[in-house]
Amino acid sequence: MNKIKASDLTPNQIYESNLYLSSGSLFLGKHIPVEAEDISRLIKWQIDEVYTHDDKSVVDSKDLSKSFERFVKDRVTFAGIYDRCIATVREHFMNFQTNNIMSLGRMKEVVNELYSMVTKNPNILLNVLNAKEVTQENNFFIRSVDVAALSLMIGVSVGLPEERLRTLGIGALLYDIGMLKMNSALFKKVGKFTAEEFQQMKMHTIFGFKLLVQVFRLDPEVGLIAAEHHEQVDGKGYPRGLKGEKISQFAKIVAIAQAFEGITKNENRPDTKKSLYEAMKIILQEAPTRYDTDMVKVFLSTMSLYPVGSLVILNDGRKAIVFIPNPGVPMRPIIKIIFDENDNYLQAGPIINLVEEKSVFIKGSETNTVLLVKAANEVYTLTHE
Repeated sequence: MNKIKASDLTPNQIYESNLYLSSGSLFLGKHIPVEAEDISRLIKWQIDEVYTHDDKSVVDSKDLSKSFERFVKDRVTFAGIYDRCIATVREHFMNFQTNNIMSLGRMKEVVNELYSMVTKNPNILLNVLNAKEVTQENNFFIRSVDVAALSLMIGVSVGLPEERLRTLGIGALLYDIGMLKMNSALFKKVGKFTAEEFQQMKMHTIFGFKLLVQVFRLDPEVGLIAAEHHEQVDGKGYPRGLKGEKISQFAKIVAIAQAFEGITKNENRPDTKKSLYEAMKIILQEAPTRYDTDMVKVFLSTMSLYPVGSLVILNDGRKAIVFIPNPGVPMRPIIKIIFDENDNYLQAGPIINLVEEKSVFIKGSETNTVLLVKAANEVYTLTHE
């Protein structure tokens, strides 16, 4: 029997043999794709390893072709749900800003949608989040949804039970609600604050706590997300300069999610936004002073060097989409070629398992915006009969 670390399992992996628990009980049947819910169960049960007679992923071209079609279908579905979540949040946040009216029920529905996507396939959801373009008009609503989704991903990775995940989700979605009650000029300002403006802006954490606890009657633990998401483990955050264990668990999670979102989106300076991999490095470097280091490491350990949906450049000049990571081999995922060496789109490009095809390897991630947009338009608008 071969051991497979639970931390090496990722959604959409397919194995040639059944996966078993150490007790001998069947965990997952052969040729059945691993789902995020399966991984969550292992974390919940505190199981570190599963076993199989053959740890190789299925490489049959027909099976992989079906896997790619399923990936595209799920990605399109997730993008639609994500856009509807943003529209709902925009509608209710704007209504709250002008009329002091918001439906908590609708906000909880948004959290339920995000939770469903996180537990089904967080890799695809992460790709959808990262691909969304932000503007000054929509950035606040997108950021709220993104931070909620990322917080749920972190919560799953550290093993929070479902009930607490849903509580975390609503707090993360509303973590910055205090900003809606700030001076409109301050709320909309692009660029650095003056010293006086920064002092005013800090008050959004207090406003947020009062709104969540006193107006919406949510649990004080939810309110602490709004109050403490700018605190740092070294005590140099605000508003109270809390250190380490004095900061609530939920606020620590949202602080990481907010930072990750800001680095990868940077709505004020889109030209400076970073790739997911670069964001991972920055968060890890800043962890000792800003974030809970153990929480950061667990979260980042669930991510791939080349995340699902990434457009990568191969050594022969072709470009491909990553759609299944290979366990323990982050540099050699399963890919589908979509552009030739001259950037011509290939609808029927081959699927390659880089673990098996040693002569082909990834040189890096594609950063050409035109090509990234072209890839998204071509791949995610395909109709599969």
